[in-house]
Formats: sequence, C-alpha cells, structure tokens
Amino acid sequence: MFNYLRRKVFAYHVKQFNKRVECNKKYVDYEHARSVLVLYESEPTENRNFISEVIRTLTSDGKRVSVYGFVSKKMAISSSTNKFTMLDLKSVNFFYQPNESLLQLLEEDQFDLVIDLTINYCQPLQYVLLHTNAACKVGGAISEFALIDFAVKMPKKEVVEDDKLDSSVQFLYEEEKELWREILHYLKSITAANQ
Repeated sequence: MFNYLRRKVFAYHVKQFNKRVECNKKYVDYEHARSVLVLYESEPTENRNFISEVIRTLTSDGKRVSVYGFVSKKMAISSSTNKFTMLDLKSVNFFYQPNESLLQLLEEDQFDLVIDLTINYCQPLQYVLLHTNAACKVGGAISEFALIDFAVKMPKKEVVEDDKLDSSVQFLYEEEKELWREILHYLKSITAANQ
C-alpha cells in the first residue's frame, strides 16, 4: 500500500516538475561527454568494487564523474565524498524523496550524460534522475515515468527460487555489469550528429 502511495506521489511530482522545467534533450555519445553522473543501487554491504571500476573507466577517458548511490538501510556505512553521494533511508522522506536542497543542486549543476545503472525500480534515484540537469540520460528500461532518453532493454534472467542471498547479490552485480557493458557499447558505437 505504501509503495502504491509513493508511486502516486512521485507521478504527481513528475507532472509538476515537467510543467516547471523545460528540458533540452539531445543524444550525447561517449566521445563528446565531458561530465557524467552515474546512478546505482547498492546492496546492504555497500561493496563499491563494481562502481569503482566504472568510475576508473570514465575518469581514465577524461570524464568528470559524479556518483549517486542508494542503499536501502537506515544509515549508509560509506560516507559521501566530493563526487560520491550515498543516499540511505535517513536521507529521504516518507515518500522516498531526497531533501529539496540536494534536488536543487542537481538542477543547478550541468551534466552531459547520466548513466543509470539501476536494475530494479529505485524511487530515491528516480527523483535524482528526474532533477538532474543533463543533455542525455541513458539506462535500463525500468520505469513507467519515461525519465530515460536512451534505454537499453536488458533481457530478464530467471532467478532460481532456492538462491541464497549471496548468489542473488552476485546475480544483481552481473546484471549491472552487463547493463554497463551494453550502455558503453552503444555510447561508443552510435555517434551523435551535430556536435
């Protein structure tokens, strides 16, 4: 019941945001992207190995990288750093909306590209995705709110019922890695016109 209510509130928020903010969208390929925001959902142990690998790849290619993660527990173990922000249940309200000052900062900053690596619907990161001022938003096709400009649809793999928690977390990492590989492939293969 609460998730239904949260989605309804988010749908209303999206509608109000779209009335207030005019979005100028264009496809940005990998070569022309100078600033990149990466979104991902962390698991409870907050293992950053995969996301660190993504950051290394982007920074080694000369990109300015910022990261927003979300972990669904009361308080994140990892502290936020200059370009890395970890959201947790304490940093969002009942409707899973991050505080207004964070959303305002996202609207004021400018990114060429947002890469959304979330596999499942993650409402706090949907707010971040909505409010991010970016020319192009790329990710998996996971939301009915159409916040992604270029969606990479991943085939859903079947999960075995008797999987243990460790293997389901590993399964999530494998899906994120596959999504990252697919996004990177398309961003590097499709060249933007009129750059």
